Amino acid sequence: MGNTNYTCEVLHIPFHTLPLTHDFFMLPSFSDIFPIFNYTSADGKRIGPQGPSSISDYHASNNYQSNVEWSLDHLPCDLQFKAMEFVQALDSILQTLDVKEDIFTIGRFSKVVGEQLESLTSGKLRRKGTTRKVSIILVDRTLDMVTPCDCHFQVALDEIRASLPQFPGHEVDVQVDMKDTGYMFGNCVGGCLFDLKLNERQNHSLNDLIVKDMLSCQKSTREALKSVLNNSDDDDDFNSQDALSKFAEDPVEIEKHLHLVQRAQAMTNANCEKIIKRFEVLREIQAKFKKSMSNRQELLDNLPFLTKMIRLRRTSGISLDDILLLTTFLYALLPSDVSFFEEDEDRLQSALSEALISDQNHLSDILATIFAGQKLNEVLAYQVVKNIFVKLKALSKVKDGQNHTLKVQSQENLSESSQTSYLEKLALNLFSEDRRNIPDLQHITGGLGSMLKSGISLLGVKINTIHPRENPTIIIFVIGGITASEVRQIQQIAAARSKAKLWIGSTKMAGPWDSLRSLFIQDKL
Repeated sequence: MGNTNYTCEVLHIPFHTLPLTHDFFMLPSFSDIFPIFNYTSADGKRIGPQGPSSISDYHASNNYQSNVEWSLDHLPCDLQFKAMEFVQALDSILQTLDVKEDIFTIGRFSKVVGEQLESLTSGKLRRKGTTRKVSIILVDRTLDMVTPCDCHFQVALDEIRASLPQFPGHEVDVQVDMKDTGYMFGNCVGGCLFDLKLNERQNHSLNDLIVKDMLSCQKSTREALKSVLNNSDDDDDFNSQDALSKFAEDPVEIEKHLHLVQRAQAMTNANCEKIIKRFEVLREIQAKFKKSMSNRQELLDNLPFLTKMIRLRRTSGISLDDILLLTTFLYALLPSDVSFFEEDEDRLQSALSEALISDQNHLSDILATIFAGQKLNEVLAYQVVKNIFVKLKALSKVKDGQNHTLKVQSQENLSESSQTSYLEKLALNLFSEDRRNIPDLQHITGGLGSMLKSGISLLGVKINTIHPRENPTIIIFVIGGITASEVRQIQQIAAARSKAKLWIGSTKMAGPWDSLRSLFIQDKL
């Protein structure tokens, strides 16, 4: 080509980005990133930022965890590399959008990520070359583990993901057993919720799973199936299972409407009697835990209750996975200044260790993976359970240093505040009419301006901080996972109170079993 005036413009989207809807995206390549926090394992090894303090200093100082400043160098080496890959991915997205970002963080790990994003050379060059501004808010998932562990599902996607097995090799999708339709045979991998040929209609259907509850989605799916089958009867008894049985007679029609059939089958499978009863029991116990938050003695009595549940698990039908989920939920609810009696914790740990030994041939995938293929014995079972509880007790302290207005628990009214998720409270503060200051929200700035502000603030002079809503676009990104119900809550609050364009992102979808994997498997004990 002799003409040198030709130019080529390459349009691209970062390959690691998965848009679930027009304003909600995931970065599944970084699903294994989960904010760590300080705790000392049962063998005396401190897990978390490797600061200058020795283990003995750590035990001697109760304030180490709340006062320590994290930096990238303090993180374990493997997490440092993964964090920098994640920072590069965020920068790639911002480069594609051609924006200049103001970075805000809540949580220590998010602050490390935000500082690295701010200091990135490519980011500095990008910010100089554009005037389009955006606010990006990075949030640690560990600040609220109550919401993802809660079995009171508000939207269909959360309920389906908690009820069905994970699709092999995927973090977002589930595996749908299609045998009832006659479409899948033998050991073939089942169906899923997502369609490669995603069009506007199917995108709307996926959005319904995120913003509507299960009953509403079942009703709309039933109407869609009736329309496809040309069934105009006003038959209240007509259900999705009836329609799926008719599809089984015609494989060609199944393939033609596979997207709809898979969704209908997923909802049918998620509403089987066994699964419904399981989550009814879990919801009842979790509601009991929430109610006890207003009474200290009732709160402390929950640990002996869990010990009793382990003893009666075979008659009650509750599994060890359920016990671990309920225990995690309870410790995540626990205010940072409240501790259970040591003897109650010892009894619960002993009961759980004995149960693991007794049920070692029937452990779930989650529990089996925790033991990493090792032969289970009394010593190993006790060691693993001990480490689980050390981490759970550290989890209840993660909220130390967070302002009252954003804490999931509030000393004034524990029972009421525990019903509101951390991200919902963040959205309520962020999109308030008065644009109030959010103390927990840290604005990450670099260079000379940051040094001058720090110096002036030391002199007692109040510095006006930037509010995220000063920019026309806001990105809320949760590191460690987000539930579909939280996405809906944030979107509804933003739509009602602000005209700013809002995007929500996360490293993965969160839910009850995802939370156990993130806490006890990804971060090896």
